[in-house]
Amino acid sequence: IVSQNLPVARAPMLNVECAIPREKGLKVADFKKKYFKCDRSVILEGAIEDWPATTRWHDLRYLRTNFGHRTVPVELGKLQGGRKMEGWREEALLLADLIDKHLVPSNALCLSDSFQPQQEVAYLAQHALFDQLPRLQQDLKVPPYTQCGGLEAINAWEQ
Repeated sequence: IVSQNLPVARAPMLNVECAIPREKGLKVADFKKKYFKCDRSVILEGAIEDWPATTRWHDLRYLRTNFGHRTVPVELGKLQGGRKMEGWREEALLLADLIDKHLVPSNALCLSDSFQPQQEVAYLAQHALFDQLPRLQQDLKVPPYTQCGGLEAINAWEQ
């Protein structure tokens, strides 16, 4: 299970003038006028609260049970100062193995006092996961904000 209490103190502080604005409950017309037409970034808070993915994907058992038999590309190695160290590699793993051997131990380690940033990390490599596992995409809904322009591809990042 992915904890809701992962460490937050490791992120660098941003200059307030460079911060991306946040909006909650923004109407599509206002989004189009204030951000889309001006080519400005915005964080749309609460825009995905009703997506099944927001609850299902937090429980790694859901992903393991439904998709654990599928092979995915994984990047593995050590980072130092945000740079990949010697020995960084990409491997094809079953999603169940990524979860069992890397994600569950990593989550437990992040919550412990012994977390060291130089320990080996593993993450799903940039990959068209929804093309490979279209059932996962059913856990997402196309936001109304996409009405402002063409929808070319769907990607997801979980925070």
